[in-house]
Amino acid sequence: MSFLIEWPFRVFVGCNLSFDFNIMDIVNTIIAIGGFGFGIYQFIQQNRKNRESTKEQNEKNWYLSVLVIPQMERINVFFETIVEKIKSLNNNQNNHDLLRLAEEQTTIKESVEAFFSPLEAAMKSFDSELSENISTIEQDLQDEIVNIVDKRCSNSADIERRIMEYKGNLISALYHPIKNNT
Repeated sequence: MSFLIEWPFRVFVGCNLSFDFNIMDIVNTIIAIGGFGFGIYQFIQQNRKNRESTKEQNEKNWYLSVLVIPQMERINVFFETIVEKIKSLNNNQNNHDLLRLAEEQTTIKESVEAFFSPLEAAMKSFDSELSENISTIEQDLQDEIVNIVDKRCSNSADIERRIMEYKGNLISALYHPIKNNT
């Protein structure tokens, strides 16, 4: 068996087998192999991006379905209840009964703490910074309630507006991680 290469790329392999290679055949083969390799590379990259996108989407869906959406009805009921308690306290309070006023403030503050504690704990499992933001909203709401009761605001619309601002801040804070991930 003999092996011989001649110009222009003619290969002789023993047993009278010969292959003719044209320079364009070699170039076409190299281009085809390069294109096939590039196609595989693109396929792998696209699959990696799809997996990352799916992971992010699943995290968002989990956050929404497990942490945020179940809390929305509870948030609505809580803020409506707080507004009604403060309105009735302002409408029915005696200007000279400071002990009763302090007791009512304490009761409202305790209900605020009771509402925010499980919410903060649930959000802490997702993001500790979010939990701190919710804690700040809780403290600011308690301060606002004390200010409203101390100043004895009689305007019901003003009371509702001031309290509902905190509801908006809370909902905005809950949806903030979703905006960051997009």
